[in-house]
Amino acid sequence: MNYILKKALEMAAVFKSNRILHLLGCLIGSALLGWEFGVGAGLTAEIKDMQSGGRWDWLDIAADAIGTLVGEIVHFAIFKRW
Repeated sequence: MNYILKKALEMAAVFKSNRILHLLGCLIGSALLGWEFGVGAGLTAEIKDMQSGGRWDWLDIAADAIGTLVGEIVHFAIFKRW
């Protein structure tokens, strides 16, 4: 039972942070506007997080990179251009 509770709390920590928003924002933006949007939005979101009292978070940057990569693949599939 404790193992299940620990795993549930770990999952809650992922959703408590804004990593999902980083991932989805970069994915949707990159899919529609290209990889440049994803990079700019990711860095801007991270700077905003730092200015509101947070620290630089490499996991947020990883979520941005994954979202941008997947979004760019979708972008290429739709528009057939990089």
